[in-house]
Amino acid sequence: MPRAADEIRVFAIDDHPHVLASVELVVAACEGFRSVGAAPDGETAIDLIGADDGPDPDLILIDLHMPGRNGLETARALAAGGTEAVLVLMSTADRDALPEDALGPPLHAFLPKAELSTDSLRDAWTDVVGRDPSR
Repeated sequence: MPRAADEIRVFAIDDHPHVLASVELVVAACEGFRSVGAAPDGETAIDLIGADDGPDPDLILIDLHMPGRNGLETARALAAGGTEAVLVLMSTADRDALPEDALGPPLHAFLPKAELSTDSLRDAWTDVVGRDPSR
């Protein structure tokens, strides 16, 4: 499918299917955003995003706590692999309970799962990139 000029392509990584389904619903309801895929773990996400015919997302939502490669390790691997996507960490934990290195590069933002909404998704993007795709 061709990409609209202002369309933000979103990829989600989470080991809980209900969270991936919630992300899908929020993205679908958020004007200017479109889901381009999801993965249940970091390794699968790295393989999919790194593939020549991969989804090439603009925004990647990454769960902090996953089996195998956690969200921080996944973000570092994606950045080392050359992704230019905005990397947003998601967690059920409060910001204060996050590991010290969870709020810095290569991650661009933090989005608590309990606050996931069209507004918070748009804010996470706009805070980093500085433009709202719906305007």
